[in-house]
Amino acid sequence: MQASRESSGYAQAFRTNLNEAIQANSTFRMTDVANFEWDRMYRIDPYMPREAIEEIIGTKLKGSAELTDELFYQLIFVKEDEVVLNIIMDGITADFSSSKRMTERAASLFRIEKIPDAYAADRETVLIHNVMEGDLAAKE
Repeated sequence: MQASRESSGYAQAFRTNLNEAIQANSTFRMTDVANFEWDRMYRIDPYMPREAIEEIIGTKLKGSAELTDELFYQLIFVKEDEVVLNIIMDGITADFSSSKRMTERAASLFRIEKIPDAYAADRETVLIHNVMEGDLAAKE
């Protein structure tokens, strides 16, 4: 995972908590990983212009905002109208690409799916999916 584009004391703790959740669990609550105050989390794909990102998240960004590499995407956490954390993620460490574009704090349950990496035999791809409470109970 790359450094945060927004200066935030939460970036390192987020990385550590996410890595621990991936290693230890099959599901996790984003509220446990991002254990700071936030209302909404947005997944932003590469090549999206700043104006489109700001329209999606409903507020202005500080610093540069556009990613120009398919391997990376952003997770942006917003509290009211303020960006709390804007972190650059790589799809190898944790691939949120199949998760919802926006996740509300109250519905922040995710399922971890580990599959063999298509490019490296000694590595797994970690897919992260949104899960509804009822869906998870039905699978157990």
